[in-house]
Amino acid sequence: MSTANWLRRLARNNNVVVLDNPDAVSATLQIGARLVANGWTQGIRFERVGDGMRYDILGALDAAVGKSAAKDDARTWWGAHRLISRALPAGFGGDVSAYNDDPARTQGQVVELIRGVARSHGAVLQAQKKVTPA
Repeated sequence: MSTANWLRRLARNNNVVVLDNPDAVSATLQIGARLVANGWTQGIRFERVGDGMRYDILGALDAAVGKSAAKDDARTWWGAHRLISRALPAGFGGDVSAYNDDPARTQGQVVELIRGVARSHGAVLQAQKKVTPA
């Protein structure tokens, strides 16, 4: 099995994809999870509350991508969005906003979803770094 096929298989087993900007996507996911953990909202991408901010999943990606040192913000945002979309439970059809805004949803569930995606992506990222020349 070729290295490329091995990486694709590893990614598929972790329900993620091999991306061309994995470090920035990883940073975006980690920062996004932290932002949502610090303040979460539904029905709106972000809102200021006193001195703090609350974010939904997409708003957290918007804010996080600028802090991730991405070479291409749009590709990084869409890469992170794609990974989160693929990790949603059945019944949401990949609709990140519908998942976030579900009235039964909790902040803890949203944070864990993003952190879980970051962990899965991190496993593939580490394998990719081992087999890809610098």
